[in-house]
Amino acid sequence: MMETTGKRGLSEAVLKNIAVLTMTIDHVTAFILKEYLVSHGILNLYTNDWYTIGRVVGRIAFVLYAFMIAEGAYRTRSRWKYAVRLLALAVISIIPHSYVNARKLFNPADLNIFFLLFLGLITIYAFDWLRDHIENKWVSVLLRILTAAASCAVSMIFHFEYGMMGILLILVFYLFRYDYPKLFLFGFLVMSVGYMAHVVISHGAIAWINSHSHNLLMSLLNTDKIQIFGVLAFPLIYFYNGEKGRQLPKAFYYLFYPVHLGIIALILYA
Repeated sequence: MMETTGKRGLSEAVLKNIAVLTMTIDHVTAFILKEYLVSHGILNLYTNDWYTIGRVVGRIAFVLYAFMIAEGAYRTRSRWKYAVRLLALAVISIIPHSYVNARKLFNPADLNIFFLLFLGLITIYAFDWLRDHIENKWVSVLLRILTAAASCAVSMIFHFEYGMMGILLILVFYLFRYDYPKLFLFGFLVMSVGYMAHVVISHGAIAWINSHSHNLLMSLLNTDKIQIFGVLAFPLIYFYNGEKGRQLPKAFYYLFYPVHLGIIALILYA
C-alpha cells in the first residue's frame, strides 16, 4: 500500500506490510525449508543459498517491529490499551509459537516475540514516568539505566525471543527518534555487540567463557552473524514519512502472527 497524502517517503502502512512479508519469508525459511533440507541430509543450512537469503531477508522484520513499537509509544491515543493488546496477542500466540518451534502447547524455554514487544513498550512508559516525575536529573538517569537493565534481565530470565538485544533496540529507536546518525550507530552496536552479549549471557557467561577460552575473540565474532543484516531495515526507517498510509484492518496485523505460525505448524506436522 503506497502513501496517498502526497508526502514523499514510506508510510506506516508500507513498513507494516514489509514487516509482515519479511517475517513470513523468514518463518517459511526457518521452518519449512529447514525441514526439507534436513530431511535431505543438509545439516549445515547456510550452505544452501535459498536458506541464507531467506534468513537474511527475515532480519528486516524484527527491526521494523521494534521501530514501530517505539513509534506506537509516541503516536497511540491510549498507551495502556496498546500495551494490553500486545500482551493479549502474546498470550494468544503461545500455542502456535510453541508448537511450530518445539511441538509443544507451551514451551517456557522460548516465549514469542510479542512478550518482548510488550516488555519494551512498558520499559518506554517507565522511562517517560521517571523523566517526568524525578526532579533530580542524575537520579532520573540512573533509575532509567537500572530500569533498562531490569527489563533486559527479565527478557533473558523468561527466555523472550531476541532477549536483551530486542529491548535495547526498542529503546534506541525511542530515545533517538529522527536523530538518524545516533539511531543507526547505536542500532548497529546493539545488533552486533549487543547480540554477542545476549548469546554469552543466555548460555551462562562464566560457562560460555570457560568453554571458549581457547579463542574467545573469534568465538564472539562467530556468534550468529546473520543478526547484523537487520541493518537492511535502516534505509526503510530513514525514508519513513510519519504518515499512517492506507492500511489493512488493524486485526490483520495483530492476528497474522499466530495464524501464519499455526498454518506452518499444520504444514509441518499435520
